[in-house]
Amino acid sequence: MFKNIMFFVVIGLVLGITYCASAQETAFYAPFYFPYTAESDQWFQSFYHPFTQEQKKVIPFFAVRQEYDDNVFLDRHDSASDWITNLQAGLVLQPNLGKNKFVLDYLGDFNLFANHNSENNDNHTVTTGLQLNFNKSHLDIINVYRDFSDRSGSEDVSRIDRNSESVWPSFTFNFAKMDVLVGYNYRLEKYNSDDAIGTFEGKNLTYKNLDREEQEITLETALKIWPKTALLVSVDSGTIDHRIENGKPDSNYYDVMTGLRGSPFAKSTVEGKIGFRGQDYDNYEYDYRNAIFSGSWLEKLSERDALRFDCKRTTNDSTFQDNGYYVSTFFGADFKHDFTEKLAGRVGCSYEFNNYPTEVSLDNMNEDKREDEFWSPAIGVEYKLSKYFIADLKFNYIKRDSNFSRYDYQDNRISAGIKGSF
Repeated sequence: MFKNIMFFVVIGLVLGITYCASAQETAFYAPFYFPYTAESDQWFQSFYHPFTQEQKKVIPFFAVRQEYDDNVFLDRHDSASDWITNLQAGLVLQPNLGKNKFVLDYLGDFNLFANHNSENNDNHTVTTGLQLNFNKSHLDIINVYRDFSDRSGSEDVSRIDRNSESVWPSFTFNFAKMDVLVGYNYRLEKYNSDDAIGTFEGKNLTYKNLDREEQEITLETALKIWPKTALLVSVDSGTIDHRIENGKPDSNYYDVMTGLRGSPFAKSTVEGKIGFRGQDYDNYEYDYRNAIFSGSWLEKLSERDALRFDCKRTTNDSTFQDNGYYVSTFFGADFKHDFTEKLAGRVGCSYEFNNYPTEVSLDNMNEDKREDEFWSPAIGVEYKLSKYFIADLKFNYIKRDSNFSRYDYQDNRISAGIKGSF
């Protein structure tokens, strides 16, 4: 049973890593939590299908949502409002393979704008997961392919069509008091646009200059210090290579991290790491040598109340002028209360801080390093119509404050929808 649960947890973590990298994803794989970021309000678009809780071999699912957005282009001055119809449909296949596991998942996501038809977009995600269990070890292979046009990150508000793929094979050895994981992760991101993104060291760049391949090797040990809790120690070594030379700088990095996984208390579930990243950039004067972290803490306060905290700090490719990267630091909290067996409410808030290493001059200002702050509170209610159908109503507010005021914006969104599976 534990291995079955961990298999789907691993799939969820890989999806979360892939989704957070672009900061634009909708949470389909979290039965409790609706992940969110300052830019893309994932908490707000919180449709998911509960396939990890079902024993069915085939699970179709769908969602229909109507949303009003008062700042479609996330612009500081000329905000344009619109009504957006969101349609989502997909299918999960999970055949019974005995002690082994296999999942094939397709999701189609379609957004139709009433007035700004140029913003219409469709997004497709195919996920496969395979676990082969042996006598004291198991092999996991997870692949996520995406064809999508969500905004490319919390610094960039443009919708850009692109493809990404992540392949993560890993082998875990199970000992009496310790598990050892050896893994390899290959990630590819390709932009299907020649639009300009600005300059870097005097060169004019387009989105094509952000095409990249990333390879990472991971060694992780999980020492069982309590019956349901393990102490984590991990080392990662990776490379990032941009496919077009003389553009954004390539880099090599290593991460050394420690943390916890499991249930240290009766009503708590934790998965988190903190440590150090050393990232050396080619032909760029600002290397990164500082702390990184990521984690989630879920606290079941009572039968009707649950609270979750999330945090993440990492480096990201930058589209902003002469910066090779930026550092994002994210904190979020989400509280859910079940008023009845059918009616539930939730409230959440997130804070994100992005800082850039290179000083630039904009808007007749003296040279300065760009710093952005994001605030995103959200509130919503949901009503369980039946075992597999849920209706909900949500409101989300997003605000970005930058020391370069041209990047400030505010956005209000309210939506209602229904989601379900069969």
